[in-house]
Amino acid sequence: MTTSEVLLRVRDLAVDYRVPGGAPLRAVDGVSFTVRRGETLGLVGESGCGKSSTARAVMMLRRPTGGRIEFDGQDLARLPARQLRRLRPQLQMIFQDPASSLNPRRTVAAIVAEGLAAHRHPRPWTRLVDDALSAVGLDPEAVGHRRPTELSGGQCQRVALARALVLAPALVVCDEPVSALDVSVQAQILNLLEDTRRRHRLSLLFIAHDLAVVKQVSDRVGVMYLGRICELAPAEQLYRQPRHPYTRALLDAVPLLEPVPPSGAIAAPGSIAVPGTVPTPGTASTPGEPPSPLRPPSGCRFRTRCDRARDRCAEETPPLHPVTEDHQVACHYPLPG
Repeated sequence: MTTSEVLLRVRDLAVDYRVPGGAPLRAVDGVSFTVRRGETLGLVGESGCGKSSTARAVMMLRRPTGGRIEFDGQDLARLPARQLRRLRPQLQMIFQDPASSLNPRRTVAAIVAEGLAAHRHPRPWTRLVDDALSAVGLDPEAVGHRRPTELSGGQCQRVALARALVLAPALVVCDEPVSALDVSVQAQILNLLEDTRRRHRLSLLFIAHDLAVVKQVSDRVGVMYLGRICELAPAEQLYRQPRHPYTRALLDAVPLLEPVPPSGAIAAPGSIAVPGTVPTPGTASTPGEPPSPLRPPSGCRFRTRCDRARDRCAEETPPLHPVTEDHQVACHYPLPG
C-alpha cells in the first residue's frame, strides 16, 4: 500500500483514563490500522473494548497517551493547535445518539451551518446548507426552520450527517451511528452512508457492535477485544473464514434466519418476521465475561475465555501478523484457513 493510498494511519495508539484511587485504565493498547482513500473500515467488538475511545482519539477529542495518528501524512497529536484547527473541516464525526448531539435550541439550518461559522467560511451559507440537507434526503424548506425536538430519530441522524458533509470532509468517523434507531430506519441511514461515501469519495471509520451492520457497510473489518485489535481483514473474507477464536465466537452468536419447517413456525415476540424464515439463536460458545481492563490477563487477553489457549498464550502477547496477503490475526494458534 503506497503512502498516497492511505488517508489515515494509526500506529501503536494508546489511550488512558484516570481512575480515582488507582492506576490509569488503558482503554486502547497498541492499536494500529490504516484507512485508505474512499474506503470504509469497520471496528467491531463487545461494549468496553475500546472502539469509541479509538474513534475519539482519531478525532483528537481525547489526546492519545501514546502512538501516532497520521492524517494525510501529518501526525495530529503533534500538530500545534492552530494547524490542527485548520485540518478540522477534513475530519468530521457522527455520534451515537442523534438527538443529544444536536443543539435543541437551534434550527436545523443553523445546526448544519455551525461548522461553516466556526471555520469562518465566506457567506452566504444558504446554498451550501440547502445542498447538504438535500444530499441526505431532507427538504430544506420543510425542515430548515424546525428544531431537533420536532424531528424523528432518523431525521436527526440525517441532519447530523448533513452537518458533517457541509464542510466537504475527507474522513467521517461514525461512532455507533445507527444503534439508537429502529431497524427499518437503520437500513435507510446505512444506505445513505454508503451512497454518500461513493458520491463524495469519502473515507469512513465505522464503529459498531452489530456485526451485520458492519458487514453491510465495510470494505475491511477490524475486531477489537479488551483494547487491542485481534483480527483485521476484508469484510467478506473475515465473515466467511475468521481465523481468531474471538471473531468466530462473535459470528456464532449472531442469530440466523432459517426456513420455516413444514409444520409452520412463528417468529418469536419482538423479532422481525421474514416470509419463509424463522429466527434461530446463534451458537455462541465463549464462556464468561471479558476480564476487567484494570487487570487484563497476561499474554493474549482472550486466553481466559478461549478453548485453544496453551501455556504460550499466557507468556507471550501475540502480535498482529499476516496469515494471508490482506488478513492479519493476533493469535498464537489461529483457526485453520
